[in-house]
Amino acid sequence: MQTDKPFTYELDEHLRDRLSIGMRVVVPFGKGNRLIQGFVVRIFNKSEYAGKLKKIFSVIDLEPVLNDERLKMAEWMAQYTFSFRISCMQAMLPSAMRAQYQKKIVLLSDDVNEEVHSFFSGKNEADFDEQKIPAELLGQLIKARQQNKVEIRYLVKDKAKAKKITVIKSLLTGTEIAREKDNLRTNANNLRTLLDYLNDHQEELIPQLQVETETHLKADVLRTAEKKGWLLRKRIEQYRDPRKNLNIEQTTPRVLTPQQKIAVEAVSQKADEQQPTTFLLQGVTGSGKTEVYLQVIANVLKAGKTALMLVPEIA
Repeated sequence: MQTDKPFTYELDEHLRDRLSIGMRVVVPFGKGNRLIQGFVVRIFNKSEYAGKLKKIFSVIDLEPVLNDERLKMAEWMAQYTFSFRISCMQAMLPSAMRAQYQKKIVLLSDDVNEEVHSFFSGKNEADFDEQKIPAELLGQLIKARQQNKVEIRYLVKDKAKAKKITVIKSLLTGTEIAREKDNLRTNANNLRTLLDYLNDHQEELIPQLQVETETHLKADVLRTAEKKGWLLRKRIEQYRDPRKNLNIEQTTPRVLTPQQKIAVEAVSQKADEQQPTTFLLQGVTGSGKTEVYLQVIANVLKAGKTALMLVPEIA
């Protein structure tokens, strides 16, 4: 069962000095005391709950990840959109905090006490797991963080994997290619074709798919050539460039239909008068709603103001 009601937990004395509103904590939940992550939204000295409170298991952060403004916004978002408040809070976190990650603590200054120096063991950074660090040392690290002598960095483990492709490169000189061609059997047409291709693309790293497409050869021919020592095949990272083959041309505003014109004028008038107003533009797909948005935005930009257009479509 999910609920948007905040839960109250008991705070051990050694955690009191390091806990702040906006931090994330690990707490036991339910009859099985399953450990879950939560956010601290309030700290008070006395609870009105008559029963026995469960204790906070651990504190995840050295500093708040959500400030007071974001916490208030999350509460408003939850009420306005009928969502769980914790869902709104999680949506505000950077992706590195929502993904699986490893925390590192980095030493920024040598002006720290002996305990903190010993923790780093002569290195500039160390793994940071607050559940494995003694409370006294954890307090020293918190103090060093507050003095900007150390910082926490999040190393994301499940980033989108880099796209890799197989490329080939000729290992033969022009003279060696000629010699290999002379030693080929008469019917070794595929290998002869490949040697001609390598002769035309020496010192180049060429995607294997491109080679197969341009020569109409299959991958097994390239593997045979690799075994002969003619070429090198390896995997490399291919950097994505979504704009590489994108041809963007400037367009001119379209002539509005009478209905579109009414909508543009109505919205633009309220914008000119600086009257915050909500408009609902209704129309089937292809009816020209986007053109209304674009021309209203153009009018706003001409007036020296800004606009934000949210596009929910998959594209």
